[in-house]
Amino acid sequence: MLKKANRLNHVSFAKNFATGKRIHNAYTTVIYAPAQGFAVAVVVSKKIYKKAHERNLVRRRFYTIIRNIIDSNRNIKGEYIFIIKPTIKNLSKKEFKSLITLEVGRTLK
Repeated sequence: MLKKANRLNHVSFAKNFATGKRIHNAYTTVIYAPAQGFAVAVVVSKKIYKKAHERNLVRRRFYTIIRNIIDSNRNIKGEYIFIIKPTIKNLSKKEFKSLITLEVGRTLK
């Protein structure tokens, strides 16, 4: 998990979801809004994974990748919402880590 300071709250989430700039990738849709600090949220729909433990597993893996990128580069600014697409189900654990690291790294820079 990320620190609470790096997670979006409900008010920021709703505002950014409605007005943020959308970037579509192969496995995610990213909603970006400029901000002074850094905050992020990961959304995994019930349409993709029916069971909560499956959604939480994907969310935890995603947050770990984001945390590693943040630790290596502290200059990242903005508020990001990552919406997971159904194509992510086709990835193995290794593919997930490598492809999502590349995708998130490109988005956050």
